[in-house]
Amino acid sequence: MKTTSHVLEPAARSRLLTALYIAQEQDGYLTLYPQLMAPGVYVFPRYTGNRDITSLDVMAYELGYRTQATERFSYDIALFYNVYDNLVSFRRGTLEPYGDNFILPLDLRNGMYGTSYGFEISAEWAVTPWWRLAPSYSFQRMNLECPSRPSIAQTAGDSPRNTAYLRSYWDLSANWQLDMALRYVD
Repeated sequence: MKTTSHVLEPAARSRLLTALYIAQEQDGYLTLYPQLMAPGVYVFPRYTGNRDITSLDVMAYELGYRTQATERFSYDIALFYNVYDNLVSFRRGTLEPYGDNFILPLDLRNGMYGTSYGFEISAEWAVTPWWRLAPSYSFQRMNLECPSRPSIAQTAGDSPRNTAYLRSYWDLSANWQLDMALRYVD
């Protein structure tokens, strides 16, 4: 029996994302794991709280198409475009001596903005009643700007552009599965 269904999903969403930032006290800070600078010398990053940080704003536009082409094969394609404002970046301070080591102050702040766009395509194929394959591919391009620190925006925009997966799901019995995945990131 052949089953066919098609779904077209346009969407526009405005999201106000609230992230967890360190704002315990006006002078509150968090020191994270140290980084080795030289043999026996460590740098401790210290993130200083900022009560003036606001939530990230995202306007997300999406268009997707999904179809169950046959009983054993389905696929979907999605396009997206996102506009970001109030992204958090940090300002590096001057290294401060701390015994034989150093503390690197990092002040969190809003000030970065930008866009991202791309597409995703995925499928699922029931090769047999007990074995399924699910390939997928996504492309994403980010364009971020931070007027006060251009190098931060460049680094933040270094997200992977291409990601591909191949997942295999194998039902060994009613209670056991063997799942495997291959992943490529560029």
